[in-house]
Amino acid sequence: MYLKPTSLLVTSFTYFFFAVAISAQNGSIEYRSYLAHIAAASNALRVNETGEARRWIDAAPVKYRGWEWSFLNAQTSQFSASRTLHTAPVTAVAASPDGKLLASASSDRTIKVTDAASGAEVLSFKDEKLAPQSVAFTLDGKRLAAAFSRHTVIVWDVISRSEIRRFHGQGKGITAVAFSPDGALIAACSWNVSQPRGVWGIVEIWNAATGETVKQLEYGEKPLVAIAFSPNGKQLAVASWEVDKIAAVWDTEKWGNPAVMQTEGDEEYKAGQAIAFSPDGKFLAVGGKDNAIRIWDASTGKMSKKLGGAGTGHAKWVNGIAFTPNGSSLISASTDQSVKVWDVVAGQELATLHGHTKSINAIAIGPDGKTFYTGSGDATVKTWTFSAENARRQSWKHDGSSYGFAVSPDGKTAATAAWLGKLRLWNMETGEQIAVWQAHVQSANAVAFSPRRKTTR
Repeated sequence: MYLKPTSLLVTSFTYFFFAVAISAQNGSIEYRSYLAHIAAASNALRVNETGEARRWIDAAPVKYRGWEWSFLNAQTSQFSASRTLHTAPVTAVAASPDGKLLASASSDRTIKVTDAASGAEVLSFKDEKLAPQSVAFTLDGKRLAAAFSRHTVIVWDVISRSEIRRFHGQGKGITAVAFSPDGALIAACSWNVSQPRGVWGIVEIWNAATGETVKQLEYGEKPLVAIAFSPNGKQLAVASWEVDKIAAVWDTEKWGNPAVMQTEGDEEYKAGQAIAFSPDGKFLAVGGKDNAIRIWDASTGKMSKKLGGAGTGHAKWVNGIAFTPNGSSLISASTDQSVKVWDVVAGQELATLHGHTKSINAIAIGPDGKTFYTGSGDATVKTWTFSAENARRQSWKHDGSSYGFAVSPDGKTAATAAWLGKLRLWNMETGEQIAVWQAHVQSANAVAFSPRRKTTR
């Protein structure tokens, strides 16, 4: 998948269609309706309302659909495959370590394991009394665990497609489950409540082979909703709905009290939704209800990066996060219906992808680092392919808002016009800036190439 600077193009579209709409005031009512549909779709896409954008695109009069309709239609369908495996919202997804299998859980009370390439069903489970919340493979891909609302964890042998064991926790509902890297332990997080004490978070750890309880831990005064072992198995982390202390990490050799990851220390409601270690185990990331992603040094507990928040990044809850295998990029999924690709080192957003028409609840990345999967409230599981390297090359930046965009007739060069009057030329293949100059004293609102490509206007 070739990632282009979507936000730049869509922003330019808004100004383009506004200008076209004015020039078409004397046009037919149907044509003006078409322009209104396109403008509305463009504006919806700018704020990640993919479902709303799709409704406007689908309703646009067919006879006038041109390149602008085709572009916006493509922007709302950036996935490479979409499958309806369930009849209700998909709550969790997990990819097997070899990338061949995909597990998904849904509020229709089913667990599905499918062939990631063909979509063929490998395993299916349903119990009307159990609502699945989380799924996880062992590192060798031979076992699958699922956490259920009625404090139950079930483990299957993927090869024989048979149930191996059930674990019963003491919490009011298990929200997430994880295998230790060696597959010897199963950890699950949940919560409990009593009249005198109120609510508190619970972590339960079992011997995966025998079913015996290894450890029971507690943290905070809110439910624990996500859990992860570090790649070397020496740390176990949880994400909490606490107001501020949203992540805690235990040393799995000493246990004892957990280390609390440091945040801004204010009373803003951050509440963790998703958690992930970087592949080298040096960093821990949590996506939260304040629409931001925080990344900590896992050994010191100090926050090193904050992605999004305060009008940037996602506009709603971050429900799923996953590091690429090389650790340089992070993929996030949100209630705002968008998927974002982030440069972890630079702390910058690289790309925004659209395809789901309702909240995206979960994300899993394949071993190649170029394929990932998402589950959504629209009951679909979608496959995406991308290149973070292309996204880095194509992150074109002005020192202000971009108001105009044009591609040369030979398709090799792009021109952008921006606030404060600067024009820039870009190599479409490499993404490198070719030239920049101060074309105007005030904002440059539009740009165009001459047919012979020797000048821009």
